[in-house]
Amino acid sequence: MTWPEYVAPVVALAGIPLAAIATWMRESRLRERQDRREDAIRREQQAREDKRAVAVSQEWKTQRWWERKAETYTSIIEALWHLFDYAREAENEMWATRQGLASGPTRGSDDFVHNRGQLKKIADVGSFIISDEVAASLTKYFQTVEAIDDYAEYDDVVATHLTAARSCLSEVRAAARRDLGICSI
Repeated sequence: MTWPEYVAPVVALAGIPLAAIATWMRESRLRERQDRREDAIRREQQAREDKRAVAVSQEWKTQRWWERKAETYTSIIEALWHLFDYAREAENEMWATRQGLASGPTRGSDDFVHNRGQLKKIADVGSFIISDEVAASLTKYFQTVEAIDDYAEYDDVVATHLTAARSCLSEVRAAARRDLGICSI
């Protein structure tokens, strides 16, 4: 056998592994590209899921904060209403007494003191929740009521409480609706 006769089978034998190696290299590059694509897709999906989770968490916090505000405003409005109602009952009792009519049972001053204390507590504790407008209305209410002279006539005391509570109640209701985003009916 001559040299060329030997070369042809040797090249053929060497070409088989080289073809296999070339195929393997080409397939591994394709797998690497596919893996990179899949990784990019997974990262993109994870980023979307993370954004969605943050949005859901933020929405939950916002909802919970709104609920706390609503609870605080409800407590303030209830306490103000009780103070207003107490003053209205006292005024009605005074009118009935002047007219010589018998008046029904009335709430004691303990109820008034309790509701006033509750309002003060809620206003202090909830001051970081309520709007500045409501805080200003409550401050104005307390300043008006505390400015009553110790020697004032009972009629004047009741009238001042009634007017201050009515005004504050009206202002707080309107401000709470605005702050909570509730349209008036």
